[in-house]
Amino acid sequence: MAQLAPLHAEFQSLNTEVVAISFGAEWWARAWLQETQSPFPVLLDPTLAAYQAYGLERSAWRSWGLKTLWYYARALARGEKLLEKRGDTHQLGGDFIVDANGLIQLAYPSHDPTDRPSAGALFAVLRRLQEQ
Repeated sequence: MAQLAPLHAEFQSLNTEVVAISFGAEWWARAWLQETQSPFPVLLDPTLAAYQAYGLERSAWRSWGLKTLWYYARALARGEKLLEKRGDTHQLGGDFIVDANGLIQLAYPSHDPTDRPSAGALFAVLRRLQEQ
């Protein structure tokens, strides 16, 4: 989500509201917003109802597989500060685009914590919706 922050104006130009949904506690959401300087609001889902409704999986193996460990190793090598464990580290996320009618136009359940659609893929869907 933080990687989308620099694209905030482009999302706004497409009449798009980006929202993060987290199962973490309120203090975690505030800390994340402060640490990442994300311009996007965070909604809390402590019961994981949205995660279940969107079919997002929970997997210890995929959450802590080689790809994720490699991601963290590279981040540490670049001198990045890693965020402390906050909540269920086995819960996988996803990215979704829901149109003004409540219809899902893009569903991208993450295979692992580093798996996200490219900004280009998100903008392609949003531009298509603008043309309709």
